[in-house]
Amino acid sequence: MQPSEKYIATVFKEISEFVAADLEEALVNWKTWLSVERNSSLHTVHNYLQDLKAFFQFLTNHLAGLPDLKSLANLHIRDFRAFLARRVSQGVSPRSNARALSTIRNLYLFLDRRYEIKNTSIASIVSARLRAPLPRPLSATSAIDVTTLKGNSHQLPWVQARDMAFFTLLYGCGLRIGEALALNISQIPSGDHTIITGKRNKQRMVPILPIVRERINDYVKLRPYDHKPESPLFIGIRGDRRH
Repeated sequence: MQPSEKYIATVFKEISEFVAADLEEALVNWKTWLSVERNSSLHTVHNYLQDLKAFFQFLTNHLAGLPDLKSLANLHIRDFRAFLARRVSQGVSPRSNARALSTIRNLYLFLDRRYEIKNTSIASIVSARLRAPLPRPLSATSAIDVTTLKGNSHQLPWVQARDMAFFTLLYGCGLRIGEALALNISQIPSGDHTIITGKRNKQRMVPILPIVRERINDYVKLRPYDHKPESPLFIGIRGDRRH
């Protein structure tokens, strides 16, 4: 939901309580520059203002007074780092901190162009490296949907059965793709456990669910190629090992 202009005006009024008069005037012009010249959305302007509100609240305490244009020009690296460190101690995420730093840099860019307020320290601050989110495992329902959808995506019945067996094996036993493709006919699981050879020839025992055995057996019955022990379990259309 995009914030209204009235709500943004309220946030801006809250910011004015933490800045001196000359900085407040500059912020009015900055806000107009964002909205008109940069054509920023209300959502973007709102996020920027929230970041600056936190920044100027911090500076009011950090500098023991309302920050003005001169004090912004004289801030050092330690001041910006103190702001970011304070937010980290409050539980602010690295992503939010990176956005706040980007907002502050945007303001300084405007102040440099319009008021010749320069601060080289802000360019020296490096944002914390953002960690890529970890992949989330499929739920049981989603896994069943994937295996069913993939298994029904081909017209040949044995290929449908192969794909369903393959993806059921991956999910049901936690195998890597390469481990599953390396299996031979002689390694078709028949019990509740089987030995899998993984990376660097390390072996481990994995449990075999009944549905995994059922899907593999259904596939093997339908596959049109030989069933020699050394033959690959999962084969392509031409009968060779899948890659």
